[in-house]
Amino acid sequence: MASVTARLTVLGDNLYGDQERDANSLLMELDKGLHSPNVGEQCEAIVRFPWLFEKYPFPILINSSFLKVAEVFKNGSNFLRLCVLQVTQQSQKHLEKIISVEEFLRRIYTVMHSNDPVARALTLRTLGSIACIVAEKKNVHHSIINSLDSHDKVELEAAITAASSFVARSRSFTSSICGKLAEMVESLSFPIMMKLKIISIFENMNCNLEMSQRVRSLCAEMLESHPSRKFVLALLHTLTKLAIHSLDTIPAQMELLLRYLRQEIRGAVKLSCLKNLCLLARHAPHLWTETHIAALCDFLKETTSEDLQLAVVTVWATLSKTVAVARLPSDPKSPLMEWCTRLSYHHNVEIELKAIEMFVGIIVHAQRDKSSEGQQKFTYLLNGVSAILEMMLTLQLEEKFTTKRTNYVACLKSTAELCFACPAVVDRFVCAIVEVLQMASGDYAVCLCDCLSAITCMRPGLLYSLVPTIVKLLDSALTSANGHKRNLVLLSVVRLLFEASIVKSLDSSALEITNRVLDGVDGWTAYKIGRQAGRYGHHSLAADVFGRLSTSISTEHNYFWLTALKDCCLGESFLQSVTPTDRLKFVEQMMKAESHYQKAIIAIKAAATPSNPLIFQAEYMQLRSKMIQSFVLAINACCSFQTSPPPAIASSLASATGNERHRCEHVLIQLSKCNEKFKNLQERFLSLYQSSFDADPSTLANLKVLLEMCQLVSHVMESVLSETQQTDKNLESDQDQPQDDTLMEQALWRPVKLQVMKILEEKLQRNNQFPLTHEDIECIESAMYLLSCWHQCLPRYLFQRLQTTDVKLAISPRSAAADPIMVHNEIHLTLKVEGVIQTGSQKKRFHHVDRVRLFVHSLLQSRAVPVSSSSTAKVQDNPTNDMVQTVKAHNDYFSAQFILLFPTPGTHLVTIEASVIDRDGDVWKTGPKQSVLVKSYNEATQKHQVHFSSRTVSTTSRPSSSMSSLKLE
Repeated sequence: MASVTARLTVLGDNLYGDQERDANSLLMELDKGLHSPNVGEQCEAIVRFPWLFEKYPFPILINSSFLKVAEVFKNGSNFLRLCVLQVTQQSQKHLEKIISVEEFLRRIYTVMHSNDPVARALTLRTLGSIACIVAEKKNVHHSIINSLDSHDKVELEAAITAASSFVARSRSFTSSICGKLAEMVESLSFPIMMKLKIISIFENMNCNLEMSQRVRSLCAEMLESHPSRKFVLALLHTLTKLAIHSLDTIPAQMELLLRYLRQEIRGAVKLSCLKNLCLLARHAPHLWTETHIAALCDFLKETTSEDLQLAVVTVWATLSKTVAVARLPSDPKSPLMEWCTRLSYHHNVEIELKAIEMFVGIIVHAQRDKSSEGQQKFTYLLNGVSAILEMMLTLQLEEKFTTKRTNYVACLKSTAELCFACPAVVDRFVCAIVEVLQMASGDYAVCLCDCLSAITCMRPGLLYSLVPTIVKLLDSALTSANGHKRNLVLLSVVRLLFEASIVKSLDSSALEITNRVLDGVDGWTAYKIGRQAGRYGHHSLAADVFGRLSTSISTEHNYFWLTALKDCCLGESFLQSVTPTDRLKFVEQMMKAESHYQKAIIAIKAAATPSNPLIFQAEYMQLRSKMIQSFVLAINACCSFQTSPPPAIASSLASATGNERHRCEHVLIQLSKCNEKFKNLQERFLSLYQSSFDADPSTLANLKVLLEMCQLVSHVMESVLSETQQTDKNLESDQDQPQDDTLMEQALWRPVKLQVMKILEEKLQRNNQFPLTHEDIECIESAMYLLSCWHQCLPRYLFQRLQTTDVKLAISPRSAAADPIMVHNEIHLTLKVEGVIQTGSQKKRFHHVDRVRLFVHSLLQSRAVPVSSSSTAKVQDNPTNDMVQTVKAHNDYFSAQFILLFPTPGTHLVTIEASVIDRDGDVWKTGPKQSVLVKSYNEATQKHQVHFSSRTVSTTSRPSSSMSSLKLE
């Protein structure tokens, strides 16, 4: 089991990073390497600076580091200058944090006066890489323009590269160099390859309308005067880029591309025109008309090239995913539909897939048309595309040795997209994919399982009738050759088995084959299977897997981690085996579940490390334990209505006051306490939800379900116990709104929620009287049984984190050690808060940080001795500082300043807390939270402190003098 230990160590420790070293010590170490006489050590120190910038991306450190490497660039060899150039190219987002830009530029620019053309070329490329901070420096502009006249090829290429960088950022440089570049392109003596590189600069000359028109006219003239293939390709692409930025010239550019598409006989030029049209379809789909689409249909009649046909269908597929889909005709007799139908049966798989992709986009749009004619077209297209996709799934699998895996994945994506848009075809495709899956192996089987999981997540239990088939698939996969792909196939099919049995427990054959799989795989694969079992609600099996692994682990923290997962799954398994008909056994099972959760909480705390604190896991288990306790208390309170009669005084009190509620006051008090507990749980689940910024959508859906569960329990109790018996308007509005059933958790939760609401509605219709009756208690008990026995699946975030986002703060001023910051009580303190947002290397992220919200709060901890009534008045005027500021992060860096006043002499605790705001405007309490001690003083408190210290010294010196006199005697 060494492999599972190593993997868990990687997930537990290295995922969150090693213990941070001090930034100053790292900078001193790199500085020592820069001053080493060994060139190898110098190069090693230089190339480590980008890593240092990513780890500590604060302006002071970055400014100091860039000044050091600039000094090396000034005095070092060309090889060292090349290393510095790579540092500037790899650290683009940190360049704007350089404070001493003038000094940094001076050290770099000094090399421009060198007699070595290679040194000047490296300098030009370095200046181009830092153009974002020196874009308006006239001396740099002058040097680049002069270098364009160089006769050295290396320097000339570097000057063109630098000019391209500055043109994209400086309007003044663009205006001054436009004429120069035009002369160079029109010059007969200038090399052709250099001309092509200069043409690529023109696409960034869009700083204003006049400049854009001037460049466009120049490129149009060159298009006529330079008919060679390379020039035409470069000029068409440049004109397309200019049109995208100017927008008003897009129709003219489309006409130009279509004209070249009709008139040109060179295939490369036609292909370039179609690629540029696809670019325009992506950036300006609203400007496409039926005329443009008809022109592409006419072009298809004249060509037999598969590359050109694929390019045309790619343009249509791109338009089908944009607003232009409304202009694509859906009439089966239209030329576009006839061509797409013909191409969807093409022998070229890529052309076939693009045609189907366009069909799916049209179908998704056509289903919105509710007219009879629109529905007929929709049904016709849906049946046709479904038949084509079923055929492709089988044919591509039979030709898997000649079909690319990417093409097969694209086919499955179109299938899943069609199922999401049209749920009526889900059953049809599920049966087709399962039949194909029996013939698949390797990567193709994994892709098919992933597609099935994506399709069936909106309808849990859809695959339950196919469990015997899936068991046979697992049996055949076990007999295949051993290896990594075998384990991947086993994992995919086991996950499919778990998902198929999500509404019911695994039968004996499924358990048997799963145990055989566990016996035949390594420890890490077994851990993944246990994780999937917990995520799909098969907690007994998951607890068994984690129990096996915990006895074969080699590290203490991983042992406690697996033990915590085992106890957590055991607790959920006891909840699944609850029998609502037997109240005593129900409470007993619930108490066993709570006991296992308590063990899991203890184990998860032992598994936590400084680098991996497991905050979410511990909080989630604590809340689940509290929820189980609250359910038990609610059931016991309902039971006391029958087993504990009210005291004798209750009847007389009810008769005297005329309030019948006094007859069951003891039950009402207990249920009210339970209601408060569920409201508290609701707030804590909300807090946990808001702090889970890196959680995946299914985890957030799981937390939202638990939040709604607490809200629903509270609503049931309040509706039954309230005299008015009004329903919760929030719950009614949520019930009427469409739910996102594409997530498994929401699809499982919605029927249970509707059933509880139905029970409550029936109770409110037949009983509106007080005091409590047996029907009221039965309503509460029924809701408790349904909600506590709900099929709870463990969230994925409990096991793994799919994205990482860490916010780090640096606060200034900050005193050394634990000493407070001294400030006069009449002087404002400027608190500067700098921060960086560090994200992992994940390509796909669920949430993106848009802004950062900073909260600053100060609290008086200890007050100095008041010396006058004025100080007391100030205490009442402004005891605390509460400020909020929202800042925009630029290149993952943000900063803000707060002006604080501490009129009350004494020690104040200033707390700074950060929260992030995503692109949807939702606030996430990610932290961190830091504190600073501030000591406020005035002249009176200083005098009092000095006087007090002098008296202390005098009193401590007197006993020593008396003792000395006694000794002399």
